[in-house]
Amino acid sequence: DAFRRVTGISALSSDDAQLLALLWWAGISIVGYVAFPLVAMKLFGLGRPRDVGVTLSGLASRLPAYSALLLVTMAAIAIAARSPSFQAVYPFYRPYELTMWKVVLYEAAYGAQFVALEFFFRGFLVHVPKRRFGALAVLVMVVPYCMIHFGKPMAETLAAAIAGVVLGTLAMKTRSIWSGVLIHVSVAI
Repeated sequence: DAFRRVTGISALSSDDAQLLALLWWAGISIVGYVAFPLVAMKLFGLGRPRDVGVTLSGLASRLPAYSALLLVTMAAIAIAARSPSFQAVYPFYRPYELTMWKVVLYEAAYGAQFVALEFFFRGFLVHVPKRRFGALAVLVMVVPYCMIHFGKPMAETLAAAIAGVVLGTLAMKTRSIWSGVLIHVSVAI
């Protein structure tokens, strides 16, 4: 509804309107999660993107451990996916007419939104506060991370707290957000 008010677009088919609204949401998320922190980093001298985990260094050596973590996560998701509360929320995109280009476009935007989310939460909100709070920066990040899950199934919100601590700790130790990106995008798909 906010999308339609802002853009004035209302004459599209419900499938097209749904897709455009989801693309709008992904775009706004990317701006909020990446552009604003990058501007803040520049204005306040908080470092460069690589200082907040935008580096692929050492990723290949950690893939076996992350694959094991992903398997455990996928098992939990397989169980949760049977729940009516999860089925009421997911998938976000439910077109009446499923076309390959719409699915590819949506999945690309959805994946980009998760890259942005990981940049913000496991990058910016872990690595900038760690200078002052050390390992407690992970807990600083987990609070708003859980808050973005409010309104979703309670099990997902609680799991977000656990996942936030695990992924935040891994991002802090490895100084990279990319393993978390791989896990988050895999889970989302």
